[in-house]
Amino acid sequence: MNSSIGEAWDGSVEFGQGDQEWVEKLGEYVFPAIRELQKQVLKPPDPEDGSSLAADDFGGIDVGGAIWYSMCISIEYLSFIADVIEKMQTVPPTVLMTVARSALVTAANAHWMVFGRNRSERRLNVLKYKAEGLKQELSALNDILEVDALTKATKSEQSKDINSKLDWLQEQADNSSIEFCSRARRMMIQTEIIKGVVKGAFPEGQTEYAYLRFAVLRVWRSGSSAAHGLSQFAAGRFVMEESENPGSKSMTGRMYADIENDIGPAIFSVFLVLDRAWRQYHLRRVKHL
Repeated sequence: MNSSIGEAWDGSVEFGQGDQEWVEKLGEYVFPAIRELQKQVLKPPDPEDGSSLAADDFGGIDVGGAIWYSMCISIEYLSFIADVIEKMQTVPPTVLMTVARSALVTAANAHWMVFGRNRSERRLNVLKYKAEGLKQELSALNDILEVDALTKATKSEQSKDINSKLDWLQEQADNSSIEFCSRARRMMIQTEIIKGVVKGAFPEGQTEYAYLRFAVLRVWRSGSSAAHGLSQFAAGRFVMEESENPGSKSMTGRMYADIENDIGPAIFSVFLVLDRAWRQYHLRRVKHL
């Protein structure tokens, strides 16, 4: 099922020139940058007094901390991809697309928060980000069956804790005169966030960004495990071979990684979204004269 870099796969499929070029580009440009980010996240810098980022904080809400966390998770996912390709010298056909999609979500969320048009919008986006996490945790908790008294008591206690945190978020918003409802039904619509990030990071008026816009939306739509669980994803990624059993008329389908059209552009475009959020974070972290 896997494709080994630069080598024939199963005696029938070899990396095309485009595949090899992508592997070389990632190894030369993207992976070293990710390794550098890995080092930098170990020593998170504080926003400077008087900086735009420091001024975004309100009540007990650390705006910069929420953005930093989301970038760190994206870096973790991209680092894993780099490890697989560099250390294992293999490119699985589906799993790296799922990891790239997770990196995209966290990078896009950081981008969405740090690129808010003004302070009010950045604060509101962070409130939504925090509330969405709590609401998802509460939803997961509600799905747990109360099979005994201990489970029921634990579930009730955790539910009270989550609702208390939602109330606290509402209080922070009210005290800062931010129009926000911590229990709104749809706090964050991830698809809309992704689309907004694509428009911001890769402007439609610039044709050189057309492929990157497509790559981001492609990994968002086809990188999920739900998409991979359906056979349609395999279309165009299969090689049919005759059975090795004597007299058999059956065919065997073998799936391969499409680096040139799937994985390469996915990793590169997601990294660019993360890099743009990272640079904006550090621009806003320092006090400019």
